[in-house]
Amino acid sequence: MFIRDLVKQRWADVGLYRRKDARLQSFLKHVDDTPFECWEEYAALFRRDYYDLFDQVVPPLMATDDKLLRTMLLRYVDPAKPKELAMVREFVANADPVADRPELDVLIARKDKTVMKDLSARPGLIPAVRVVRPRVATNMPAPKAASPPRKPAVRTRKAK
Repeated sequence: MFIRDLVKQRWADVGLYRRKDARLQSFLKHVDDTPFECWEEYAALFRRDYYDLFDQVVPPLMATDDKLLRTMLLRYVDPAKPKELAMVREFVANADPVADRPELDVLIARKDKTVMKDLSARPGLIPAVRVVRPRVATNMPAPKAASPPRKPAVRTRKAK
């Protein structure tokens, strides 16, 4: 619920709830009336019925400093859509390899060719993000290395 509340607060901060656009209000009402929908369902509905509202609805969310919200947006971005690709490209162009690592990790994990090309265009960005993370100490034993396959025992016949 935290992310949902943050999204609604962000939209309120930029004045979306005060605008007299019937389509915008219809979308905002749907979000208000369906608190148990997941991101995937909202993204599908938005693309299908409300995509013309992209410039009003999405940029304010991407402009936050909230890592979880931005990673969720980037997880559901469709680089085949020009507006979404432009948003990703702007983010990549201005991304800080350290501060924006969670968002960059999401983009790298997607392995989208267009996005990877943009990420690769920034020298040092991908290697800085792909630094091997240290193993976190836990009470679980480390995984054992695979043992080589055992050879079956060979039986020999005893001489009579």
